[in-house]
Amino acid sequence: FLAYAFKVDFWDENLTESDKRNLIQSSLLLHQRKGTVWAIEQVFEALNIEAIVKEWFNYDGEPYHFKVDISLADKEITTELIDKLKHYIDIFKNARSVLDELMLSYMQSTTLMMGAGGVGEVSINSEMLEGYKETLKGLQNISIGAVGESVSYAKMEV
Repeated sequence: FLAYAFKVDFWDENLTESDKRNLIQSSLLLHQRKGTVWAIEQVFEALNIEAIVKEWFNYDGEPYHFKVDISLADKEITTELIDKLKHYIDIFKNARSVLDELMLSYMQSTTLMMGAGGVGEVSINSEMLEGYKETLKGLQNISIGAVGESVSYAKMEV
């Protein structure tokens, strides 16, 4: 009822309670500044997703074109998620603006329990979603000791 009263532009029952509360809280301000870079970045911030918008003059693009770089942490990248992200951008972008590129960065952190003095090898096999290309292979950074940490980072163009 609050989302309807505050005119939240989109609603997804799968969002967490805190994401829903953030959308309701920021809705009025988002409506006032709809069509700005700030509005696009702010809606993703309300969803706990880091987004950076680069306008055409920042990368020598065509006038009124822009790119969005989104960093996801521990969220599975699916075609449904990509479609939702594009939909959110379409709602809050300027009507004349054109999205040139959506870059997704994925960070996953895992704690591994290992014996001290061991030698190990990590192998990762991943497949890109159909229709997308991989621009950077996953990188592994491993510390071996009583407790190790594995950090993966990958970027893909959408």
